[in-house]
Amino acid sequence: MKKLLCRVGLALLLLVVLLFGSWLWVRQQATHAGREVASESSPGASCTLKTYVRNYDALGVPGRIVGLLSGSQYFYRVNDRQGEQLATSEWTIWQYEVGGDEAAHWIGSAALYPTTEGWAAWRLSQCNL
Repeated sequence: MKKLLCRVGLALLLLVVLLFGSWLWVRQQATHAGREVASESSPGASCTLKTYVRNYDALGVPGRIVGLLSGSQYFYRVNDRQGEQLATSEWTIWQYEVGGDEAAHWIGSAALYPTTEGWAAWRLSQCNL
């Protein structure tokens, strides 16, 4: 009996790890297939805050299933003038980013983007130039 419970527990653990890994892979692929929908330059034009939408549909049925379970379709990135990525919200899985009516914007060197809990922000001193 003890061996059976151990095997069942190990099988369940393996299943959870496999499902979580699959979810992460599909989410990453949907991010790569995503498209830019908006762009906003910082006051000194030294940085750009971009809004993206993940494309779960590009991955077929698995993508649609993960899209239903993943929550946020949107994510945000800040790049400097040379194109280097300074910040991203694509892996903040505890946060539900929104888009559409609420637009991401700058207040001084702070890049603000909308979430279901209000506004999230990054303070980036290099974007204050």
